Amino acid sequence: MQIHRSHRFSVPLDLFALDDNLEAAYIVWARAGGSFAPWSCA
Repeated sequence: MQIHRSHRFSVPLDLFALDDNLEAAYIVWARAGGSFAPWSCA
């Protein structure tokens, strides 16, 4: 997933590692209320 550096997480995550990247994406998705809006092109 493409995660922008502006997102902050309570634990250090290596966005280039598969497991951490997917965890970060889940956190971003959950913070958006289960929406994929953070990945929209609009």
